Amino acid sequence: MQNNNIKSATIENTQSQLENGLKCIACSKMNRSIAKYCRFCGNVIEKPSLQTKEPIVSTRAPVSNNDGDFIGLESIKTKIQNYIDWLKIEKEQKKQGLVLDKNTTVIIFRGETGTGKSTVAESFINKLQKSKCLESNRVERVTAKALKRSCADEFAISQYLSDSKSGILLIDEIQEDDNYLHELLLGLTNKPSDTICILLGTKEPLDEFFKKNPEDVQRVTDFYEFPKISDKDLNKILQRKISEIGFVIDEEIKDNFDECIQEAKNDIKCVYKNGWLVEKEILKKMLYRLRKLG
Repeated sequence: MQNNNIKSATIENTQSQLENGLKCIACSKMNRSIAKYCRFCGNVIEKPSLQTKEPIVSTRAPVSNNDGDFIGLESIKTKIQNYIDWLKIEKEQKKQGLVLDKNTTVIIFRGETGTGKSTVAESFINKLQKSKCLESNRVERVTAKALKRSCADEFAISQYLSDSKSGILLIDEIQEDDNYLHELLLGLTNKPSDTICILLGTKEPLDEFFKKNPEDVQRVTDFYEFPKISDKDLNKILQRKISEIGFVIDEEIKDNFDECIQEAKNDIKCVYKNGWLVEKEILKKMLYRLRKLG
């Protein structure tokens, strides 16, 4: 009976997290429970007990350092490790007194919605901090929309970067304003900085932007491309999510997950793709059925 009570409580807590929204403290509007930024005003959203008076910047600890975050993204995992290895080499060269050309690092995560950009970015940040190669472990997180309100042009952005003294600057939703993205890239690369800037955006708008503005490609240190998630990897993600909730999966039913994925993808009412298909559609329905079973 106790185990059933524990399972029931787990299901209810998880269902609540999926269904209940979060209120933005800046504009008081409701957002999805898993939202990191307000879709109305762009401010960082925290759980109520973690919210601060600073609407733009969040310095919370990274939430994940799990290799499960890289399911289907092995090439990106390799690129991240190679970059951290390079930072370690650079640190040793500095100790030996070697003078290195310094440029601000600007990395763009580019992919469709639900391909893991935000999750991998947090894991990347965690790995960067643990590498002990940064001048500062301070992390600032902001949407492009929120940053624009206080830093509207390249000069303000450049000054913001100089004043923040952060080791890592994470900017999300950079695809929403082409004119500002140009200013953003100019400002971030206006003068050398020790800050590692990680920019997140949706693939198609960014592809179109760089096609029209090829000179801005030169301002980006590297592009990390996030592909669509295959059915095989969606199955792995679903199994991992279920295990994280606290359930043990019977080997005999694992093959049924493929059918669940196809059913969700073929549902004309389902608007979710990639990882969101698992998070917001399949998992939510599974938890609902389990909850009804008691």
